[in-house]
Amino acid sequence: MKNYSIFTLLILLTLGYRCTQVENDLVEKLLKVDAIFADWEGQRPGGAVGILQDGALIYERYFGMANMEKKEPFSTKTITDIGSISKQFTAMCIALLEENGQLDIEEDIRKYLPKLPKYSTTIKIKHLLFHTSGIKDQEELMLLKGLEPYGAYMTNKFALSLIFKQKSLNFPPATKYEYSNANYVLLTEIIKRVSGQPLDIYAKEHIFKPLGMEHTFFNLNQGADFPLKAIGYMPKENGFEKAFYETHVIGDGGVYTTLKDMVLWDANFYQNQLGKAAKSLIERMKYREKLANGTPNNMAFAQINTMHHFGKESWSHGGGGGGYRSFYIRLEDAKFSVIILSNADNSHSFDKANQVVNLFLDNRGNQINQEQESIAKKAVESIKVKESAKQSFNGFYINEERLLVIEIQIDGANNQFIINWLDGNEEGYRALLIADNIIAEQEDINYQYELSNNQKELVHKIGGRTDIIFRKLFAPITDLTEYEGNYYSEELDHKINLTSSEQFLESSNPYLTKLTPIAEDKFLDKSSKAIISFERNLANQITKLKADIPRGDRSLRNMAFNKVIE
Repeated sequence: MKNYSIFTLLILLTLGYRCTQVENDLVEKLLKVDAIFADWEGQRPGGAVGILQDGALIYERYFGMANMEKKEPFSTKTITDIGSISKQFTAMCIALLEENGQLDIEEDIRKYLPKLPKYSTTIKIKHLLFHTSGIKDQEELMLLKGLEPYGAYMTNKFALSLIFKQKSLNFPPATKYEYSNANYVLLTEIIKRVSGQPLDIYAKEHIFKPLGMEHTFFNLNQGADFPLKAIGYMPKENGFEKAFYETHVIGDGGVYTTLKDMVLWDANFYQNQLGKAAKSLIERMKYREKLANGTPNNMAFAQINTMHHFGKESWSHGGGGGGYRSFYIRLEDAKFSVIILSNADNSHSFDKANQVVNLFLDNRGNQINQEQESIAKKAVESIKVKESAKQSFNGFYINEERLLVIEIQIDGANNQFIINWLDGNEEGYRALLIADNIIAEQEDINYQYELSNNQKELVHKIGGRTDIIFRKLFAPITDLTEYEGNYYSEELDHKINLTSSEQFLESSNPYLTKLTPIAEDKFLDKSSKAIISFERNLANQITKLKADIPRGDRSLRNMAFNKVIE
């Protein structure tokens, strides 16, 4: 089929153009895509959406405003920040240097970064690529230090100085996958030292120019305005406001581009034009390694490998920060890609991209599933909540491996449970009892929570498959005064003061605000999701505060603050 936009297709149909059934089906799907992005329309932040099939751009639309203050709509010329999708270009630079024999991803990173502390286990370049190094995220370090991570002082040099001060790792290299922007800040410095060029220049000469990506660059001053720039926005009660975003850090982010340039990047995965123009370079970008315990790691060279429920494999990465939210996903067997660039923090780019993928590639049909789900929901609503079940589910649950805490509360007035994953859904997820020891989310019965017979474990299941196992927390403390005082971290050169109120520990740190007791010597800060644990000596005196902070897939573990003896 010819490469028509949705508008051209509609005009042709209106004029009586004789489309085949396949083309009619495509038009129907593209109209559904319009509906997926309908909430981006109008005088609000929007974005650009591209869908590629067999190398052809079958859908290209621009929504909303790129700059609300100047009343500039998103267009084919709009240049926007793509956040962490930028890591793909940094990773490609590493792959190009390796192809040219200038480095080896098996090398110890201290060969190029001698100021990095010598940890007990060697960190290799590949551990940075795959987010298995254990190095703490510099943005999380800045937040815990009480500073804005996107401030103008955040340069690569400043970020490196912060990373080099960290004497401990989140975990031993290759034992876990946990996303950390610091990995790609370090890769950026390695690229500079190996090639003799800063990342922005090297990427321009070896990626952007060869591919004809004329409007793509690593932006060294992301707070500065320039013509055709999309501004990032944060939602507020009655609209949107400009996001604070003045960082100068590149490598982990910092690429500004257009939809059409991203189409060129996508095309190169099918017909490589970079380096020696060999297919092996593209295959290298998809290289993954298992963790030390044999568990698969789905992260390749800044590409996440996913096997979808409809049997197709994809490669993807998202990006966010400063009000921008973007997502790029490629399914090579189907020769199908979706590129979504947006300038609103609440644009739900990831969810919308997957809706588009499911619309085009999931041919199982959803109508029967929806009917079955409706029947199941009615069955759930007919079961009354038993009083004993109410009490057994009530409380906090933790998964230390993934640094997740959920809280289950009872809404007695409505015979429901409220499950709070502390994920931004302030109201939590409504759930109903479907068995003495199982509750299911009201909106989607496939999400279930099964309590063990001894009530010590809660198993979260999706469609009957175990997703996460939580441990129930018991006996939160009531006397908070003994936790009061000052705590100091040498690695951060930062002090936190804790005072107690009737229900919380209140922190002087703007990132850790109110610490809620969830178990003995364990607290939760609901705003940051930080898990705060206290350690004691043999005399039962508190000596240390330890912060574990998840942030999406990005985390900060074992950040120690010693109690200051006044």
